[in-house]
Amino acid sequence: MHPISHRQVLQRDHAGMAHAVLELPKPANVKVVAVSEDGEIELTVRRAGGRFAEIDGLPAGGPYTITATEESGGPAATVADVLVGDLWVLAGQSNMQGIGEISERLPPLSKAAMLSFDRTWKPAVEPLHRFWETMESAQYKMSPHLGFGITKDELDRAYEQLHAQDAVEPVGGVGPGAFFAESLIRRCGVPIGLLPCALSGSPLDMWQKDFCERTGDSFEDTLFGDLVDRVQLAGGRVAGVLWYQGESDALPGTAETYLQRFEKFVDDIRISLDDPGLPFITVQLANTENIDEWTREDAWNRLRDSQRLAAELIENVDVVSSADLPRNDHVHLSGKGQRALGMRLAKAASRRTSSCRSEIQVPALDAIDIGSSSLVVRFRGVNGRLRVSGGELSKAFTVTGRQIVGARLSGSTVEVLLDGPCRGGEAVSFGMGFQPAAMLLDDEDFAVPVFGPIRPTTG
Repeated sequence: MHPISHRQVLQRDHAGMAHAVLELPKPANVKVVAVSEDGEIELTVRRAGGRFAEIDGLPAGGPYTITATEESGGPAATVADVLVGDLWVLAGQSNMQGIGEISERLPPLSKAAMLSFDRTWKPAVEPLHRFWETMESAQYKMSPHLGFGITKDELDRAYEQLHAQDAVEPVGGVGPGAFFAESLIRRCGVPIGLLPCALSGSPLDMWQKDFCERTGDSFEDTLFGDLVDRVQLAGGRVAGVLWYQGESDALPGTAETYLQRFEKFVDDIRISLDDPGLPFITVQLANTENIDEWTREDAWNRLRDSQRLAAELIENVDVVSSADLPRNDHVHLSGKGQRALGMRLAKAASRRTSSCRSEIQVPALDAIDIGSSSLVVRFRGVNGRLRVSGGELSKAFTVTGRQIVGARLSGSTVEVLLDGPCRGGEAVSFGMGFQPAAMLLDDEDFAVPVFGPIRPTTG
């Protein structure tokens, strides 16, 4: 375990306590206390007498000033502004990295911090993904594999320019991370630490554990290796992973295998972190436009349905839809969209936060029943009731080989009315295509995931 540093957020255990290692300037037997606005706590010291003191008994909260004092009375070490709460990894591609316009500068959150790319803890303020801070980052080293045709000299100059600009004013766009932290702190009352790891344009294959075997790169320089290393640097345990990725895989030939490859990625991360139940909250892709035919509608549909299925087939995976949120361009969420997404992710995360354990649910498709001249689509995990956002609800559904003549919404159920009796073999889709006609939202502002085509589950 790495020694704690200034401004660090420590991951609490199920009892709400943190375990940490404090580095001393020389071997010594020490007494360690933590001081906050709530008073002073004497911490339990284990394995004393060496250069590193293992400490227990630090409760969720802070910020703490942790001071070690030698038994002789002299000072030994001090670490300031330490928080104890929950750590969340931010991984994926550009929409997690942050492309949305920053229309307002959020002040640094007093109960949040981020592990930046120069491996120091800093205030959690957008933009979070400032990987131009160092040319030692995996994001820098993996950029040539993106296929954008950028030479190393061009990349170096870009990093140097961004680094210089960033010294004057933060450079980059807004993602969901800071909004997520702000909302989750408000909901659950514990500090939040963020571990930004995303890379714009990165396909899922670049995140696989064996990527280095195909490219000859060192494991530590890959996105997978960097994610694991950053978790270890932060103490070895996290509350979960926020994952927003898939645009680069929404192509014929890769969309078809996305679910299997995503499951392998999740399994490998959990094994590497020795956390078989590590929560993943994945974002179902936003709507898009067929700009220069960079993707195909059927591939986009297939990938989004694979993201929906991940929550059904992989334990401790939730999917949060972004299909209704506003964008800056053909694929990137706007600042307003990122704020809404961050709040949705925080609601989903609150279900898996020990001090919160909220009753909020994440909506999902439950079943499709066959009626006499209709198909009845049922959703589970709906908070309150569903409402229609956008246009006419019936136009958001498609049924293979049939015409839809209407749709009736009641609670968490939609009856899709057909042009005649069901013949069997119909397959239903909802919200498919680049620009669905309407979306369904519940009382907690979750959009139900788009899906399909799916055949009815009951008759």
